[in-house]
Amino acid sequence: MKNDEELSREFQKEHGKAMGKYDRAYQSTKKEVLDKTHHFARISRKGMLLGIIGFLIILYIFVASALSGGSLEKIIRRHQASKNYDAVRSQIQTYLENGQYSELFEYGEYYHLTDTEKGDFQAYYPVFWCANSYGYVEQAVQMLTDYGDYKEDSALYLSEKLADFYQRTYLDQYKKYEGAISDQNRESLQQMRDRVSDLLVEKLPLTREDVEPFPEMTSAQINQIIIGRLLQNED
Repeated sequence: MKNDEELSREFQKEHGKAMGKYDRAYQSTKKEVLDKTHHFARISRKGMLLGIIGFLIILYIFVASALSGGSLEKIIRRHQASKNYDAVRSQIQTYLENGQYSELFEYGEYYHLTDTEKGDFQAYYPVFWCANSYGYVEQAVQMLTDYGDYKEDSALYLSEKLADFYQRTYLDQYKKYEGAISDQNRESLQQMRDRVSDLLVEKLPLTREDVEPFPEMTSAQINQIIIGRLLQNED
């Protein structure tokens, strides 16, 4: 029969084996848990990284689209114009008073005030577009005086631009633009008409009587008068 000392040694031996087995199982489980934790962490970091990359790609596309379309520049310049409202409005008035209509339209184009129906400067919408049309009339008159050999084509082009200009000077069609129907705008558009009349009489063989009914005429009727006067001038 084993004595107590022998039993104690056997117990310690078996206990040591059990603890070793437990320790190996524990270390294996610990390693498995750590591996899974690291795996999920890598997946999480990868997902986060992909999310950030996706966001940056979308942001890049948006910015590139805005820049290519000019919309970002448009927003910035419109904001500048609104922020400096009094100065911009004063410059518009200066161009109008001096009859610098081409410069006026270019100024409006720079701040993108000509391609919107809303905003702080929508009251000037008819003025900007009549100024643009005035510029085309100026060019057409110059073409007719410079290229006499093509007077029929040049006269037709001028007649079309004149009809378009006069049509745009009827202020009542701009009712939907807040502030557009005003005595100031009516006066500005009439001033443009007067300057067109001066231009036609000065540069072409037309009289005040010839030009006076132009606002109520079609392009064909205007062309008939212009061609008639040009032919008379050749005789």
